[in-house]
This record gives sequence, structure tokens and C-alpha cells, in this order.
Amino acid sequence: MRKVLIPTDFSPASRNAYYYALELYGNTDSTFDVVHTHHAAFDPSQPTVLDFTLGIDQVKQENLKNFIELIPEELKTRLPEDIKIKGEVVIGFAAEQIVDLSREYDVIIMGMTGSNQLVDKIFGTISLEVARKSVCPVFLIPEQTKYSVPENIVYACDLDGVEPKILEKIVSFASRFNATVHFIHVSTEQNGDFDVKESIKGNNFPVRYSTQTIKAESVSEGINTYAEKHLVNLVIMARKKRSFWDQILHTSVTKKIAINSKIPLLVYHE
Repeated sequence: MRKVLIPTDFSPASRNAYYYALELYGNTDSTFDVVHTHHAAFDPSQPTVLDFTLGIDQVKQENLKNFIELIPEELKTRLPEDIKIKGEVVIGFAAEQIVDLSREYDVIIMGMTGSNQLVDKIFGTISLEVARKSVCPVFLIPEQTKYSVPENIVYACDLDGVEPKILEKIVSFASRFNATVHFIHVSTEQNGDFDVKESIKGNNFPVRYSTQTIKAESVSEGINTYAEKHLVNLVIMARKKRSFWDQILHTSVTKKIAINSKIPLLVYHE
């Protein structure tokens, strides 16, 4: 059984990620845990309210219950009646708590922005921190994204190509949707050219795929431009302990890919 973790700050972005998770895995053998994390001293979703205020925990529990139960009727009709969804309020720093919980789950699905300017900065940063440190794969869902079957998937290759374990995960995911996988390398002045086709040569894939090296001023620009042109539904990256991808996931590049794009980002970890 697949265990899905859905962090929420009760914002439209996290609600959208919740619906995306139900669309993606609702009709599979999966359980869904919706978790709201807040710090006892400060809650960014209610910056004027201190968490030691009488009854705040009860308010959080009620908000979480309402969040979980509010599913559009159209979506409900596509979900099994016995779908397993539960909620939990956790006290602590959000990124730390979610990363710690990631050891118990198969996948995390979370939004990229929050309900106001303050939450937008905090929750967006939390999402990137979780993507960088999580033990399990992480989906980052831009707020404006509506679920569509991932029929076209981009995997962004660095100069090291595709690791076999990551390749297995990509192929396994793509096979479920009979998707086409686009293996691309974005050539910039910083990272140079790379033969993507040569890097996966000899592999027999049970899915359709293509390989291409494209030139762009930046990795984020190249990926987003390619994705729009080829009607891509999902971009996949791999978190590697190497300087190139550390830079990608630790700077504004991933923000540009995940926030400026309407395309979900899935981050695997080696």
C-alpha cells in the first residue's frame, strides 16, 4: 500500500495539491495523511495570533477537518467510497517535521505557494527545503496547476546522465500512464553540451521516449520552454549530492521551474 503525505497550510495552493494527490493516487491502493504543521510560538497562517491562545489547537483541528472534507462533488464521483484519508496537527518547525515524516511515507505531494505574501515566502521556502532533504520523492504542485494525466514527462539530465535506480523509478511511473518520457539536457554556458542519447544507450525501455539536448540561457528557461512546446504534464529531477544539482535545488532555479511554471515538479532522491 502506498502512503501519501500531504502537508497543508490551509492555503489555495495546498488545497490544489490535495486535489492533485487524490486525482493522481485516489484510485490506487493508497492512504492519504493530510498534515498541518505549526510552531508553538508563531503560526504564519495566523501571524497576529499566538499559539498559546486558548482553544487554538481545537481551531486547528477543526480547520484541518474542514480542509479534508471539502472535496468537489465532481472529484468525489471519481474516488472510491472507502478512500482512506486522515488528518493530523503537528507542532514544530514545518520543514523539519515534514522531512522527519518523509521516512514513513512513499511520496509527499505539496503546494508551492501560500495564502498571503508572508505565507507565500515561508511555505514556498519550506517546499524547496523538503524537496532537497526528503527521504521519499516529492511532488511540488504550482498553485494554478490543474490535474491532467501525465502523458508527457520531462526528465532533466545533468552531465552525469541518468542513474539506473532513478531510471527504474521514472520508467515505473511512466508505464502506469503509458506516458512518453522526454530525456533532455539543457546546455548553457555554465554546464556545456552533453549527449543524452549516449547516456541511456543500451537500455530497453517499456515506454516511449525521446532524447534531446537544447540550448538556453538557463536551465529553468530551457526546461519551461521545452515543456510548453511539447505539452508536458510533469517535470522530473533527481536530487544528487553533487555541486551541480545542489546549486539547482538550493538557488532560485528550482523556484523558477516550480513557481513560474504551471507544470508539476517531481523530485527523486539518489
